[in-house]
Amino acid sequence: MPTLVEPAKVSAPTRDQPPPFARRLGVSAVRLLVIALISALIGGGWYLGKKGFGEQWRHRVVEELHKHGVEASVRRLTLNPFRGLVAQDVRIFDSKHHEKTLGLISEVSLDINYAALLHHQPFLNALDIRNARLTLPFAGAEGRTNQAQLKQFRAHIYFPPDQIYVSQAEGIFCGVRISATGQLINRRNLPPSPPLSEEEWEKRLSILQRVVAELQKFRFPTEHPSLQVKFSGDLADMENARIEATLRGERLLHDTYEMRDLLASIEFADQRLSIVQFTWKDAAGLFFGRGSWSRQTQEMNFQARSNVDLKSFLAAFGSVEPLADATFETAPVIDLSGRGNFGQGQPQLKIIGHAAVASFAYKGIPFSDLSVDFSWDGKRTLLRDIRLRHQKEALHADLLDAPNDFRLDLDSTIDPGILRAFVSPELQQFFSEWQWLPPAVHLTIRGPDRHPQNWLGEGTVALSRTRFRGLWMNSANAKVHFRDGAVTYEDFRVVRDEGGATGSFTYDFKKHEVRISNIKSSLHPAEAVVWIDPNLVKTVTPYKFRTRRI
Repeated sequence: MPTLVEPAKVSAPTRDQPPPFARRLGVSAVRLLVIALISALIGGGWYLGKKGFGEQWRHRVVEELHKHGVEASVRRLTLNPFRGLVAQDVRIFDSKHHEKTLGLISEVSLDINYAALLHHQPFLNALDIRNARLTLPFAGAEGRTNQAQLKQFRAHIYFPPDQIYVSQAEGIFCGVRISATGQLINRRNLPPSPPLSEEEWEKRLSILQRVVAELQKFRFPTEHPSLQVKFSGDLADMENARIEATLRGERLLHDTYEMRDLLASIEFADQRLSIVQFTWKDAAGLFFGRGSWSRQTQEMNFQARSNVDLKSFLAAFGSVEPLADATFETAPVIDLSGRGNFGQGQPQLKIIGHAAVASFAYKGIPFSDLSVDFSWDGKRTLLRDIRLRHQKEALHADLLDAPNDFRLDLDSTIDPGILRAFVSPELQQFFSEWQWLPPAVHLTIRGPDRHPQNWLGEGTVALSRTRFRGLWMNSANAKVHFRDGAVTYEDFRVVRDEGGATGSFTYDFKKHEVRISNIKSSLHPAEAVVWIDPNLVKTVTPYKFRTRRI
């Protein structure tokens, strides 16, 4: 039977019925509420981002930082849509001296556990610092404040239970790129260590100020030096913290002095500061040093070896006065070691060492092959085995200068005329009246101090051809005695072409007078008297001597 296909039924079109009024009102209300919420969020975000949270919220953040061992104040607490809560102008205090500011941080992002915050539980997970500035305020002259800044400061600090963990902190301080990592124990139930005294605080701050002042004088032509620091310890006992630091620098300029390949390795453990290695190079040579200092005993020791350009180094750091008149053709080689104690008022320091210079000049006078062993303890100075050459002439001496004890042993064939650069103007005038081939001088002197009028001693002097006050002698020799504030040339013998003279004469330092005795002479009296006193020439000239012998 054929299939019948029924035609599709087409429904009649219906007219749209308008929604009820209540529905339209509800939709409008929802839209208005959404707009209001969005506006509130935007407005609230803008307000919190620009104006910040109120004092109550800032106080809660400060209290939370206090629980984690960080004493701080927050000037503004704002909301950043990408970084969350941001504390601005954070002032860090010393935990034991709240009136002392350790640093100012421009801004810090707070990693907050909001659930814990709402339930009034510890809510700070971490601090995130990005491209901030840490300012260290120092008190300057006349109450002014000098500031040093750690720029491009970045750090991420976690707060596990009873700990502070610094995963990485870095920045640029006075041109030095610093990076630090470590962790500190923060046990809240333990009492803190005793606070520093005001004197100790000022002492440490003064040391830091001097370090900062010197760092600010350096220039770095290539790249920033790097300082890497690792630390661990207990916030309640920071004196027993452990710190390791390594400083490296390729090129450093201080005024006109250039240091290269600087390396310093420093450790602080068991309250002992150890400089494991401290080296640098310059155009002349290398410096190497090491040392240690105990906080408990205040004792220190050090060793150093140097053949750097010493004069340029001292000039760059403002201490060139002792070497201002010296010019070094070769760098001085210095080995020294020392120890000291800084815990009993006046520092007690003892130094021993050896110094040598192959070639140098002092006030334009050339010298060579200087070497000396030395020791010094603040009161006593010992220079042993002093050796010095001037052309073909040589000097060898030992000297001790101590309270109530002065000793000098001298053997010299150096022209005394070169000593004019080292003595008083009066002696310079006296030496200018001589012209000689180098004499042979041997002296053994003892006394309570370095002043010649208090010396006791003896020696010998031997002159070859010499000119004094315009008159020549072929040779001369004498025994020398220091006693009672005077020097006596005993049994002297002077030889000239026409004869000779013997006897003794004394120069009294205290009375400024010359005494002669036992003189026998076959010299021309009118010429010989010039050696004694040129003013006597007018007295002697009128006399006619049948023989020259006196």
